[in-house]
Amino acid sequence: MGISITSLGDRIAHEHEGYVGAYLRDGSLTGSSSREIDAAKTGKLTAACACDWRSDRTWDNDANTAGGWPSDALEDEILTDWYDHVYAVADGERDRHIGHLTMMMARIGRQYGRGSLDLDNLDDLERDLASALDRVKQIRRPSDF
Repeated sequence: MGISITSLGDRIAHEHEGYVGAYLRDGSLTGSSSREIDAAKTGKLTAACACDWRSDRTWDNDANTAGGWPSDALEDEILTDWYDHVYAVADGERDRHIGHLTMMMARIGRQYGRGSLDLDNLDDLERDLASALDRVKQIRRPSDF
């Protein structure tokens, strides 16, 4: 269908696959191409995502016909809107996981300070912290590499 960024984690990559969508005469959007579909295209394009997000901007197709595929330059320009969308989703997801990890660490600090931290059962604590940290590390933007 389109593109996904696997470095953002499996869930985001799966739920947020981006594509250049072409508007049809009935107002619907498609990322597909066939003789029938191409004949129904209006020549207007937009960025779209598998999560049902659509850019609020439209572009005129620069192909010779409304049903033709746009140039690489136009496709890249359109997909810039999708990149903004998917990175905003990833940033929110990462912030949520960091918040969860921070709360876990604060709780551990309070329990230790009160002397109520179960030092005999650190395996569960280590597993929970490692799991929370892995969730944060799974969401990596290309600029993080």
